[in-house]
Amino acid sequence: MPTQRQSSNQSFLETCIGVIFVPVPTMRTIVRRRPTGWALIVIVAIAIAQGVTGAASLDPADFDNAEWVQGPLQGFSIVVGPASAIAGVAFFTAIYWIMSRILGGKGSYGGLFAGIGFAYLPAIFTVPVTFMALQLDSFAQGFSGLIGFGIAVWTIVLSVFAVQANNNFSTGRAIAAIFTPLAVFLILLLALFAFIVIMILIALNEGF
Repeated sequence: MPTQRQSSNQSFLETCIGVIFVPVPTMRTIVRRRPTGWALIVIVAIAIAQGVTGAASLDPADFDNAEWVQGPLQGFSIVVGPASAIAGVAFFTAIYWIMSRILGGKGSYGGLFAGIGFAYLPAIFTVPVTFMALQLDSFAQGFSGLIGFGIAVWTIVLSVFAVQANNNFSTGRAIAAIFTPLAVFLILLLALFAFIVIMILIALNEGF
Protein backbone atom coordinates (compact mmCIF):
# COMPACT_ATOMS: atom_id res chain seq x y z
CA MET A 1 0.00 0.00 0.00
CA PRO A 2 2.73 2.60 0.76
CA THR A 3 4.25 1.88 -2.65
CA GLN A 4 0.94 2.58 -4.38
CA ARG A 5 0.50 5.86 -2.48
CA GLN A 6 3.99 6.97 -3.42
CA SER A 7 3.38 6.03 -7.07
CA SER A 8 0.14 8.04 -7.21
CA ASN A 9 1.86 11.14 -5.81
CA GLN A 10 4.80 11.25 -8.20
CA SER A 11 6.08 14.68 -9.16
CA PHE A 12 6.51 15.76 -12.77
CA LEU A 13 10.23 14.97 -12.74
CA GLU A 14 9.67 11.59 -11.08
CA THR A 15 7.06 10.77 -13.70
CA CYS A 16 9.45 11.64 -16.53
CA ILE A 17 12.18 9.49 -14.97
CA GLY A 18 9.68 6.67 -14.51
CA VAL A 19 8.64 6.79 -18.16
CA ILE A 20 12.28 6.30 -19.16
CA PHE A 21 13.32 3.64 -16.63
CA VAL A 22 10.12 1.90 -15.45
CA PRO A 23 7.62 2.65 -18.22
CA VAL A 24 4.96 -0.01 -17.59
CA PRO A 25 3.98 0.91 -13.99
CA THR A 26 4.51 4.59 -14.71
CA MET A 27 2.12 4.48 -17.66
CA ARG A 28 -0.48 2.83 -15.45
CA THR A 29 -0.17 5.73 -13.02
CA ILE A 30 -0.34 8.29 -15.83
CA VAL A 31 -3.51 6.95 -17.45
CA ARG A 32 -5.14 6.70 -14.03
CA ARG A 33 -4.22 10.23 -12.90
CA ARG A 34 -4.58 11.85 -16.36
CA PRO A 35 -1.98 14.63 -15.87
CA THR A 36 -2.91 16.41 -19.10
CA GLY A 37 -1.09 19.58 -18.12
CA TRP A 38 2.16 17.70 -17.57
CA ALA A 39 1.75 15.92 -20.89
CA LEU A 40 1.31 19.28 -22.61
CA ILE A 41 4.52 20.53 -20.96
CA VAL A 42 6.40 17.53 -22.38
CA ILE A 43 4.95 18.01 -25.87
CA VAL A 44 5.52 21.78 -26.00
CA ALA A 45 9.03 21.71 -24.51
CA ILE A 46 10.22 19.05 -26.95
CA ALA A 47 8.59 20.76 -29.93
CA ILE A 48 10.31 24.07 -29.09
CA ALA A 49 13.69 22.39 -28.57
CA GLN A 50 13.41 20.48 -31.84
CA GLY A 51 12.23 23.54 -33.72
CA VAL A 52 15.09 25.72 -32.50
CA THR A 53 17.64 22.97 -33.20
CA GLY A 54 16.22 22.42 -36.66
CA ALA A 55 16.31 26.12 -37.49
CA ALA A 56 19.89 26.38 -36.21
CA SER A 57 20.90 23.59 -38.57
CA LEU A 58 19.97 25.65 -41.63
CA ASP A 59 22.87 26.77 -43.78
CA PRO A 60 22.70 30.48 -44.68
CA ALA A 61 24.28 29.52 -48.02
CA ASP A 62 20.99 27.86 -48.93
CA PHE A 63 19.34 31.29 -48.68
CA ASP A 64 21.93 33.35 -50.57
CA ASN A 65 23.88 33.77 -47.31
CA ALA A 66 20.91 35.47 -45.67
CA GLU A 67 21.80 34.77 -42.04
CA TRP A 68 18.82 36.77 -40.84
CA VAL A 69 16.56 33.90 -41.94
CA GLN A 70 17.52 31.77 -38.94
CA GLY A 71 16.04 34.14 -36.37
CA PRO A 72 12.54 34.36 -37.89
CA LEU A 73 12.51 30.61 -38.51
CA GLN A 74 13.35 29.93 -34.89
CA GLY A 75 10.58 32.27 -33.81
CA PHE A 76 8.20 30.57 -36.21
CA SER A 77 9.17 27.18 -34.78
CA ILE A 78 8.51 28.36 -31.24
CA VAL A 79 4.96 29.37 -32.17
CA VAL A 80 3.91 26.80 -34.77
CA GLY A 81 5.93 23.78 -33.59
CA PRO A 82 4.13 23.29 -30.25
CA ALA A 83 0.69 23.86 -31.80
CA SER A 84 1.29 21.30 -34.53
CA ALA A 85 2.80 18.85 -32.02
CA ILE A 86 -0.23 19.12 -29.72
CA ALA A 87 -2.57 18.69 -32.69
CA GLY A 88 -0.60 15.63 -33.83
CA VAL A 89 -0.72 13.98 -30.40
CA ALA A 90 -4.44 14.77 -30.10
CA PHE A 91 -5.11 13.29 -33.55
CA PHE A 92 -3.20 10.06 -32.99
CA THR A 93 -4.68 9.72 -29.52
CA ALA A 94 -8.14 9.91 -31.09
CA ILE A 95 -7.23 7.25 -33.65
CA TYR A 96 -5.82 4.93 -30.98
CA TRP A 97 -8.79 5.59 -28.67
CA ILE A 98 -11.34 4.81 -31.40
CA MET A 99 -9.47 1.64 -32.39
CA SER A 100 -9.23 0.64 -28.73
CA ARG A 101 -12.99 1.02 -28.42
CA ILE A 102 -13.50 -1.16 -31.48
CA LEU A 103 -11.31 -3.79 -29.84
CA GLY A 104 -13.35 -3.66 -26.64
CA GLY A 105 -11.39 -1.11 -24.61
CA LYS A 106 -13.09 1.10 -22.03
CA GLY A 107 -10.31 3.59 -21.26
CA SER A 108 -10.77 7.35 -21.35
CA TYR A 109 -9.51 9.71 -24.02
CA GLY A 110 -7.95 11.96 -21.37
CA GLY A 111 -5.94 9.16 -19.84
CA LEU A 112 -4.71 8.02 -23.24
CA PHE A 113 -3.80 11.56 -24.28
CA ALA A 114 -1.66 11.93 -21.16
CA GLY A 115 -0.03 8.57 -21.83
CA ILE A 116 0.71 9.31 -25.49
CA GLY A 117 2.00 12.75 -24.52
CA PHE A 118 4.53 11.20 -22.13
CA ALA A 119 5.36 8.52 -24.72
CA TYR A 120 6.73 11.42 -26.76
CA LEU A 121 9.34 12.02 -24.03
CA PRO A 122 12.25 10.09 -25.66
CA ALA A 123 12.09 12.55 -28.56
CA ILE A 124 13.99 14.96 -26.32
CA PHE A 125 17.11 12.91 -27.03
CA THR A 126 16.86 13.81 -30.72
CA VAL A 127 17.90 17.36 -29.81
CA PRO A 128 21.50 16.60 -28.70
CA VAL A 129 21.75 13.95 -31.43
CA THR A 130 20.81 16.51 -34.08
CA PHE A 131 23.19 19.08 -32.61
CA MET A 132 26.11 16.62 -32.57
CA ALA A 133 25.33 15.50 -36.11
CA LEU A 134 25.82 19.10 -37.28
CA GLN A 135 29.38 19.04 -35.98
CA LEU A 136 30.38 15.65 -37.41
CA ASP A 137 31.09 14.07 -40.78
CA SER A 138 28.61 12.31 -43.05
CA PHE A 139 29.26 8.87 -41.53
CA ALA A 140 28.50 10.15 -38.04
CA GLN A 141 25.40 11.89 -39.39
CA GLY A 142 24.20 8.57 -40.79
CA PHE A 143 24.81 6.96 -37.41
CA SER A 144 22.78 9.70 -35.76
CA GLY A 145 19.97 8.80 -38.15
CA LEU A 146 20.02 5.26 -36.77
CA ILE A 147 19.83 6.67 -33.26
CA GLY A 148 16.84 8.75 -34.34
CA PHE A 149 15.15 5.61 -35.70
CA GLY A 150 15.77 3.86 -32.39
CA ILE A 151 14.18 6.76 -30.52
CA ALA A 152 11.14 6.56 -32.82
CA VAL A 153 10.78 2.85 -32.05
CA TRP A 154 11.12 3.65 -28.33
CA THR A 155 8.26 6.15 -28.64
CA ILE A 156 6.06 3.55 -30.36
CA VAL A 157 6.78 1.00 -27.62
CA LEU A 158 5.80 3.55 -24.95
CA SER A 159 2.62 4.28 -26.92
CA VAL A 160 1.80 0.56 -26.83
CA PHE A 161 2.27 0.62 -23.04
CA ALA A 162 -0.04 3.65 -22.81
CA VAL A 163 -2.80 1.97 -24.84
CA GLN A 164 -2.34 -1.24 -22.85
CA ALA A 165 -2.57 0.52 -19.49
CA ASN A 166 -5.47 2.76 -20.48
CA ASN A 167 -7.64 -0.15 -21.63
CA ASN A 168 -6.28 -3.01 -19.52
CA PHE A 169 -5.36 -4.69 -22.80
CA SER A 170 -3.01 -7.55 -23.53
CA THR A 171 0.18 -6.54 -25.32
CA GLY A 172 -1.10 -8.04 -28.57
CA ARG A 173 -4.36 -6.11 -28.48
CA ALA A 174 -2.53 -2.87 -27.67
CA ILE A 175 -0.21 -3.42 -30.63
CA ALA A 176 -3.24 -4.05 -32.84
CA ALA A 177 -4.86 -0.81 -31.66
CA ILE A 178 -1.82 1.13 -32.83
CA PHE A 179 -0.77 -0.71 -35.97
CA THR A 180 -4.18 -1.51 -37.48
CA PRO A 181 -4.89 2.17 -38.31
CA LEU A 182 -1.36 2.44 -39.72
CA ALA A 183 -1.95 -0.61 -41.92
CA VAL A 184 -5.26 0.82 -43.14
CA PHE A 185 -3.57 4.13 -43.93
CA LEU A 186 -0.82 2.40 -45.90
CA ILE A 187 -3.36 0.35 -47.86
CA LEU A 188 -5.33 3.48 -48.72
CA LEU A 189 -2.12 5.25 -49.70
CA LEU A 190 -1.10 2.38 -51.97
CA ALA A 191 -4.59 2.31 -53.46
CA LEU A 192 -4.40 6.03 -54.17
CA PHE A 193 -0.95 5.63 -55.73
CA ALA A 194 -2.20 2.75 -57.91
CA PHE A 195 -5.20 4.83 -58.98
CA ILE A 196 -2.97 7.75 -59.97
CA VAL A 197 -0.66 5.44 -61.95
CA ILE A 198 -3.61 3.85 -63.74
CA MET A 199 -5.07 7.25 -64.62
CA ILE A 200 -1.70 8.40 -65.98
CA LEU A 201 -1.37 5.24 -68.10
CA ILE A 202 -4.90 5.68 -69.45
CA ALA A 203 -4.17 9.31 -70.30
CA LEU A 204 -0.94 8.32 -72.08
CA ASN A 205 -2.71 5.61 -74.07
CA GLU A 206 -5.42 8.01 -75.13
CA GLY A 207 -2.75 10.47 -76.19
CA PHE A 208 -1.33 7.89 -78.59
